Amino acid sequence: MGGRRRALPNYLLPRQCPRVCWSTARVKHDLLRSPAARVIAVEHRWAPNLLHAGLKVHLLDSAGFTLLDATAGYWISEQAARVMETYLVENCFTALAERGVELRFTPSLWPYIDAVVEAAAEFSAIRMRNAQARELAEKGPA
Repeated sequence: MGGRRRALPNYLLPRQCPRVCWSTARVKHDLLRSPAARVIAVEHRWAPNLLHAGLKVHLLDSAGFTLLDATAGYWISEQAARVMETYLVENCFTALAERGVELRFTPSLWPYIDAVVEAAAEFSAIRMRNAQARELAEKGPA
C-alpha cells in the first residue's frame, strides 16, 4: 500500500479534466486559503465524470527520472520506465480525501488561476483547454 500513497493528487482525476492545483504553504490570498496542505479546484460540470472515473494508476520505477515541476508533480525520463505497480482508483473523492486533499467545485477555474498568479503561489493548471472559456466565465449565466 505504501506505493499507492506516493501517487500525486493531480493524477487521481480523469486525464482530460481541467483543474487548478496549489499548495497552501505561505499563501496569503483569501480565495486560496485552506486548512489542507493541497487544494484542487474543478469545474462543476466535471463532477459527474469524477464520481465513477475508474482510473488505472501506474506507479513507475523512479530510476532515471528528474523533477521538472514539483507543484504539478511532473517528472521526466529519457529512458523507458518500468511499471512497479498498477491499481484501480474507483472513487476519486475517496482517493483524494485519503491524501488530505481539499477538492473544490466551482463554476469557473479562472478566478483561481488569477488568484494563484496574483499570490505568486506554487500551482499547476492542467488541461485548461478543456475548461470553460474565460469569456464565458466573465459573462456569467445567461
